[in-house]
Amino acid sequence: MSLIALICIFWWIPNATQPPHSGVDLPPALIPTIAMSVCLITALLLVIQALAMPADKAADLDDEFGTEATGVDGEVLVNLVILLAVATVAWLVMDCVGFEPAMTLFLLVTFLFLRSRNWAALGLTAVLAPIILSQTVWFLFSTELPFGTDTCSLVQLARGEI
Repeated sequence: MSLIALICIFWWIPNATQPPHSGVDLPPALIPTIAMSVCLITALLLVIQALAMPADKAADLDDEFGTEATGVDGEVLVNLVILLAVATVAWLVMDCVGFEPAMTLFLLVTFLFLRSRNWAALGLTAVLAPIILSQTVWFLFSTELPFGTDTCSLVQLARGEI
């Protein structure tokens, strides 16, 4: 994680972002650099913790979680594949229907997959979270999230034309 964060901070983010348009704009690299710096600090803290911990203490930590601390099993991998499939569909459909509907659908499917059955909380969260996030991005950064197009169709998306 440290290596990826360093690559992002010193190579990828500076090469993938443009300078600010005016003197009062925030540099586009600011937020990604902050995010990757947090990842780097977290990785370094994990390394320090692992090096500072006595060898016999690590076994005690695994006992706290029981069989859940044994690693990845088939069920976890299936759940990961399902989550990646749903996220990929939401990402691909976003250009057609827009951010809010795509994320509402993504959140609904994710909550149902996680067996959340509180319909009021599920509906409010799935509908309000994308709208609040979209409005926050607009007011803080004056950036519109994808809002869909009239010319986009799911047939074009399936054919790979988009």
